[in-house]
Amino acid sequence: MPIGAPGGWGLVAWEKTIGDLLSDAGYTCAVYGKWHVGEGPGRWPTDKGFAEWYGPPRTYDEALWPTDPFYDPERDPVSRMVEIKRGEADVTELEQMTLEVRRDCDGEFLRRATAFVRGAVSAQTPFKVYFNHSLMHMPVIPRDEFKGKTGNGDWADSLLELDADFGALLDLLDELDVARNTIVVFAGITGPRRCCCGEAHRATGRGLVLRRRRGRPAHPVHRPLAGTRPAGSDQQRDHARDRLVHHAFACRWGQPSERPRDRRGRSARLAHGQRGQLSP
Repeated sequence: MPIGAPGGWGLVAWEKTIGDLLSDAGYTCAVYGKWHVGEGPGRWPTDKGFAEWYGPPRTYDEALWPTDPFYDPERDPVSRMVEIKRGEADVTELEQMTLEVRRDCDGEFLRRATAFVRGAVSAQTPFKVYFNHSLMHMPVIPRDEFKGKTGNGDWADSLLELDADFGALLDLLDELDVARNTIVVFAGITGPRRCCCGEAHRATGRGLVLRRRRGRPAHPVHRPLAGTRPAGSDQQRDHARDRLVHHAFACRWGQPSERPRDRRGRSARLAHGQRGQLSP
């Protein structure tokens, strides 16, 4: 992805995101974590259906820049965390993304996501949170409260942190009594080959980002609506390309029409364990 491209870069204006679909259907939507599909006015998450965003515009390994002995912030790009809310013309630049900021950013994502969900539920507004946790993206650094917890090094400690943060959000849904009508999607990609601890291979989909020698790129796992599937039944795995169509059906928005699509809607399958039907 380009850095500092004149006029910005990223998704074209007519491209529909899940945020666009759901906000048009009356949802309030937010992103916490890296965006990495656009940069500049007209390209931020708030231009693509989301009410607010906090995170880095691109990627977490930019936290390594200040550690390079030849790095000069007066000459070279400076990567920062940014935030923006709908209606604001551009992002507000915050702290530089150092290794310390990268280490602690997920705690801030979790704090903001928790506040957003509580606010949406209090206002009785349906919501979508894109909680883009930084782990297991390199550099893999656990927060202090998880450092040394497993006894198996930073990689295992970071997996524990990832599990704990997502668990906190699931617990929040139970606490607010909205788990029965909230769809949860847990997704990850295998990542590039031999990126420090995150060794993986894009071509074969075999790698270590979440599990050694398992998984394929961008296959999300859905947690079915609570109480709609038999106890002990399998979680549902689908390809990432199904996700937009599934969300469109779930919010009764209909099939996105800005481009031809041939993906499977999963609403019935998630709720009742039936095979998904081809979308119109």
